[in-house]
Amino acid sequence: MADERFGLDDLNDDEQLAFGALLRAMVSLDGKYSSEEKAVFKVLAEDLGEEGFWAMLDRASKEVTDPAKILELAKGVDRAEARELLFYGINATAHAGEVAKPEAALLDELRKMWGLEVKDED
Repeated sequence: MADERFGLDDLNDDEQLAFGALLRAMVSLDGKYSSEEKAVFKVLAEDLGEEGFWAMLDRASKEVTDPAKILELAKGVDRAEARELLFYGINATAHAGEVAKPEAALLDELRKMWGLEVKDED
């Protein structure tokens, strides 16, 4: 049987837009796009599909210019599988270096909004 993992192609347009916007927000919250974050994006792109991943980020940069819209988009992500995929990528991006307070706040907001459990993986 084929790989049954939930991936980027399984996300609908709104979920992809939310994912791109949240990833872009996460890298901008501490004011820099670090080499560690670049490395995480490279891995995510390789894992999720290069062309689709970068297109998703490009689309988000053009369509989501109001930071207030980002959480509104996140609230629209209803499917558990989509929430888990988005959170995986956003969490990995935040933890690429030291997690800044604004990044931790966004992660906490998403956990609460989406009803995700906190799992320490150390």
